[in-house]
Amino acid sequence: MELFWNGNNWSLQLDALIALGISMLLFLFGKKISQWFPVIGRSYIPAAVIGGLLFAIINFIGYQTNFFTLSFDTGVQIPAMGGFFACIGLNLAFSKQAKLEHNLVLYWLLCILMIIGQNLLGIALAALFRLPLFIGVLAGSASLVGGHGLAASIGPAAEVMGITGATEIGIASATFGLISGAFTGGPFARFLNYRSHVIEKKTEFDCLQIEPALQPRLVEAEDEILHFTTHSFLRHTALLSFILAVSAATVPVLTRFFPGLTIPSSVAAMIVGMLVGYLIKKSGKFQLNKSIVDLYSELFLAIFLTMASMSLQLWELSSLALPLLTILLCQVLFTFLFCYFITFPVMGRNYDALVMCSGMIGHVLGATPNAMANMEAITSKHGPSDQANFIVPMAGGFMGDMVNVPLVMLLLNLLT
Repeated sequence: MELFWNGNNWSLQLDALIALGISMLLFLFGKKISQWFPVIGRSYIPAAVIGGLLFAIINFIGYQTNFFTLSFDTGVQIPAMGGFFACIGLNLAFSKQAKLEHNLVLYWLLCILMIIGQNLLGIALAALFRLPLFIGVLAGSASLVGGHGLAASIGPAAEVMGITGATEIGIASATFGLISGAFTGGPFARFLNYRSHVIEKKTEFDCLQIEPALQPRLVEAEDEILHFTTHSFLRHTALLSFILAVSAATVPVLTRFFPGLTIPSSVAAMIVGMLVGYLIKKSGKFQLNKSIVDLYSELFLAIFLTMASMSLQLWELSSLALPLLTILLCQVLFTFLFCYFITFPVMGRNYDALVMCSGMIGHVLGATPNAMANMEAITSKHGPSDQANFIVPMAGGFMGDMVNVPLVMLLLNLLT
């Protein structure tokens, strides 16, 4: 930890371990806030987002008053995200999923339609407000689906081609999208369930499945608790460490042999986790304890999502003028309508489809971590959706970027 005067204000820099400790305290405080205000819990707003946003607000106050700024080492965030996706891969390998490949392609096509729709809407509204047409793309998939990374990389190129302030517009739009995706995915899922009652139908179905074999399931659950020993915990820790090590080594190797291919470390961890899971499942020499994997999964998610929320620089929203803010609000409304009238019925109008809709709102407005947090807020209360946990980050994150990045570059050259 280091505190110093930078010439304008006090700057406090936190090292990785202190940042980790603060993020865990903020996560627990976010849980408490959800308990104090039940409407937040019922709306499926992630506790990590609530806690992390409190840190971001304190930082915003210090920045605006020119009194202090807070920064921290995010070195733990990326490994935690990889660990979370490794747990998803393991769970998926041991689950029984039907039509997984079909639904993966279907969801990917929906993401492509969403990307095209965002850009068409943004361009049309930019023309309506007599703004440069590419600003509509900056307030579309360039910053919403692409996030801060694509917005920051495409901004300077747009400025060279005559779009004044493109970088600031892209960053501000990405920040607005992150906040919108984090705080609207859960309430939208609640509204969707109010209209369709799929959660109640799932609960009734689960009860029917449990009743005929109630005693054996109780014994199985008891055995699972007995196997939660120090030895079992350490074996699962070693397994996850191995998966993270292999995925970390795989990404640079693939990048070296395929320079044009960009594979996020989280996607690599999920794929390696799934492959390792299939291998140990076939061997029969390792019995996966889902309780331990779920424990790690919740821990990793809490760490990386709280840190991601803590990193929000809310002062970037000051670049949003009224026309740009209107475009972004229309993008949020478009996302809701798309998920309600297209995504939910196309993906099956069931519990998995509802979870995917909350995830889609998270990643098409913000980022994949938002999507996973939105879905976890639902599945932690009503049961897992392994299909959604695999399809959303794979099709919406990695495969979606394969379409979005070239499309944004094409529109940059066509509209400027």
